[in-house]
Amino acid sequence: MTIIGAISLKMKIIFHHVTNSTNIETVENFFKKLDKKYDLFNKVIVMDNHGAHKSNNVTEYLESKGAIIEFLPPNSSYFNPIETIWSWVKSKWRNTLLQL
Repeated sequence: MTIIGAISLKMKIIFHHVTNSTNIETVENFFKKLDKKYDLFNKVIVMDNHGAHKSNNVTEYLESKGAIIEFLPPNSSYFNPIETIWSWVKSKWRNTLLQL
């Protein structure tokens, strides 16, 4: 199981999608759902260097919606606030499973 997510501190939102894997199709579908709820025009999308994030399908979709794409430097997940949130969620989830 994988959680794909986005946060906006300015808009005070957390948007997520639970899926079986992180691949080009699931990332593209995530952005399509995000765009339906929050127009991506002129929004800055910051992503790490996962292959699905850098795929032509995903980048072309985001650019067609008017999004501004920025990629983090390699091995710099500490710059991405969503990584801190997912780390906390995964920790709580693991602890809950261990107690079962």
